Amino acid sequence: ASTTAETTTVVVSWLTTITGLGLQVVGLLTESVADLQKSLFKQQSRQHRLEWCRVGLWRFSTHPNYAGEWLFWLGTLLAGLPFYSSLYQLALSLVGLSFLTLVLTGASTKLSEKQTINYGPPYLDFCEYHGAFGPKFWKRKRPKEAKQATKSDELL
Repeated sequence: ASTTAETTTVVVSWLTTITGLGLQVVGLLTESVADLQKSLFKQQSRQHRLEWCRVGLWRFSTHPNYAGEWLFWLGTLLAGLPFYSSLYQLALSLVGLSFLTLVLTGASTKLSEKQTINYGPPYLDFCEYHGAFGPKFWKRKRPKEAKQATKSDELL
């Protein structure tokens, strides 16, 4: 019975590590591809420099590069799980991932405020169904001042 338990533990450890490494690769590719797509979009024409990028991964998220960054670090945590020798190590890793999540969501919120000013109603419309980490399955309510600005823009 102990051999079966040991075998199961080894298999779960390997699966956890492989899943974590896979998430790291997906995260790194997502971040890199998103940055490249936005850069190429902005270089296409002068008009694109003033427009919100909605090509490639940017169709699904307001900040796909941040989502990729988060996936990478989630994968790092998962890949390392089998090698932790104490709950203290796990706790530190979870605190680190939580802090990174706070930093990325805070940065995306701050950047979204700037992008709302730069891109206006088209960006606000996009944000109703998309967040920093991907599509939303609920509709986001706009701030009152944004609604008023959008309604007055429609009247013009």
